Parts: sequence; structure tokens; C-alpha cells
Amino acid sequence: MQQVLGHITGYRNFRRYVEQDASVAPAWTEVTYHQPGGWIERLPLLPAGPKGVARAALQVRQGLRQAPYDAVLFNSQALCLWVRGTMRRVPSVVVTDVTPQQFDLMGAFYGHSAARDSALSRYKQRVNVDVYRSARLIAPWSNWTKASLMRDYGVSAEKIVVVPPGVDVEQWAPPPDETRAASLAASNGLPRVLFVGGDFARKGGPLLLEWFQARGAGRCELHLVTRQPPVLQEPLPGLHLHTNLEANDPRLMQLYRESHVFVLPTLADCFGVASIEAMATGLPVITTDVGGVPDIVEDGQQGFLIAPQDGAALAAGLDRLLSDAPLRQAMGGRARARVLDRFDARKNAEQLIDLMKGLA
Repeated sequence: MQQVLGHITGYRNFRRYVEQDASVAPAWTEVTYHQPGGWIERLPLLPAGPKGVARAALQVRQGLRQAPYDAVLFNSQALCLWVRGTMRRVPSVVVTDVTPQQFDLMGAFYGHSAARDSALSRYKQRVNVDVYRSARLIAPWSNWTKASLMRDYGVSAEKIVVVPPGVDVEQWAPPPDETRAASLAASNGLPRVLFVGGDFARKGGPLLLEWFQARGAGRCELHLVTRQPPVLQEPLPGLHLHTNLEANDPRLMQLYRESHVFVLPTLADCFGVASIEAMATGLPVITTDVGGVPDIVEDGQQGFLIAPQDGAALAAGLDRLLSDAPLRQAMGGRARARVLDRFDARKNAEQLIDLMKGLA
């Protein structure tokens, strides 16, 4: 289980539900890409990137040597590069939020340089085709990734089952009606707009902040949850920065419950778990039509889907939701229903477990 970004939360949810199934004897290998004080990390001259790749390869191999398995699950195809022989012997499932070709196309937003057409890029393509061929089943998070698997890697539709990550729908639940009414009263009738994105720039925070400075101040409160807060020339009344909240933090959950609109105008994303968390608490969502996000939000139903960097569409969506409390409530109700139907972490984890049992 790769310990990177949103995969960590997905792994923890999945692990919790697997360990509640008495018919499964799970063994977990956390692939961290780093071991403090390890011999790989002490190698001179070798850059950090190759050291991380080497450490991950070793962690995967060590994990596979722990016991004889009936089935193996990898939560990223990147973990499969060095063990394709094992995958052909033991029924293997690959869970993924993005294909390598898709990641190359959006890589600039993640500090990733895509290889140009070269012998190296062609070798990389052959290896990834072999990874997908070696897997018994591939479980992408979205139909966007499923389409790339079929188009770019020749994977047959019969070998693909879309299984999105989800949230604990009991933990992430709408608050009592009086909670949001009380937060509205506490802010002098100004609805609270919430943004949650660790990478402030990539998640579209600057566009939302620009809207707030030009049109939102005095009409709403803006709460920004991020690891990379913007640098402000002077304090902005109504703007609240939260820089020390982690996933599933009770204080973060309370922010969701006290807010009235969730906005994530992201420039690049493979998926959008933060939007699912917001929808689970009954919030309407404004987000962008990128990656697998259209699987989450239907435009005009649970909120609005806009194009990346479309400030006019963002303003129009916010104008509608801030001025129309019944619309917020209706969209929020549909958002909660969609999460219960498609993004219940327990049901989706049980689906993956059942698929693995079938393969075994």
C-alpha cells in the first residue's frame, strides 16, 4: 500500500474494513519510499529520487516474501514494476486513480516531468502494458481512468471494475439542522464557503481568493484549509486560514458541518476525496471538470462543474448558491444521497474484498 497523498486515507479506510472480515487473514506492507537511517538512504552521490524508487522496490519485495498469499492488492501500478513475475503467479489486483499517460499530461502541476518520445519513454510504455497484462483485475477509481486503460494500454473492459474510494458515511454525516443555522447566525447571516486543498495553487485556491477579494467579501466568510497558505499584504475581514488540520481531524469535520458551500476549483486532480467528504455532510459543491471529478459531481445536481480557471463560471455558481438557501439545501441533499449510493467506503471496500476472494 503506497503511502502517498490521498492514497493514505484510502488505505486506512480499506484496512479498517478488511480487518473486520473474519474470513480474511490480511498482511499489510506500507510502501513509504524512505527508511530513516537505511543503507539505501546512506548511499553517497545517489539523488533522493532514485533512492526512493530503490527503497520502494525493496519494501514491495520484502512484503511479498512475508507469506504465501492467495491474492495480492497493489494500490498503485507504480508498486508493480519490479514484481510482474509474482503477479502472473498470484492473482493480483491493481487499484489506481490515474494511468502513467494521464499523469504525464498533468505532471507539470505535480512537479513531474514527462519523458519525451524516446527509447526510455517507449520502454516505460512497454513495462506498464506488461503490468496491466500481468494483473488479473484492475480497479480504477474513475471512468476517466478506465477509458485510458482501454485506449492507451489495450486493457479489455472485462478486466476492469471501477471501484472509487469513499468515506465513512456514519463519521462524515450531515449535522443537525440547527448547526448550520447557528453558524449562519454567528457570522451575522453570512454563509460560510469552505476550501480544502493541501496544495493551494494546484487546487485552485488563488482563483477562489481572487473572487473573494473582488466580489465575496461582505457576502460570505471564506475558510481556507491548506498546507500552503497565501501570502497576504494585509488581513482580509471574513477570511480564515487553517493550516494545521489533517485528514479526518475532528476540527476539519466540524468545519464541514458549519459551512454552507464547498468550493474546490482545482487545476489538476485525478479524483476529489475532499469533495466527497463535503457532499457526505450535505454540502453543495463547486469544482472543476478535470480527471475523474465528473464521476463525483453532476453539474446542476449536487453543485456545479466548471472549467479550470474559469473565474466567470466560479462567480456565477457562487452567486447562485450564496443567494439561494433552498437551492443549497436541495443540492446538499442530493449530494448526500449520491455519496450513500456510490462513495460509501464500507460498501466499496467490501466489493474489493469480494473481488479478491473470487480471484483466490
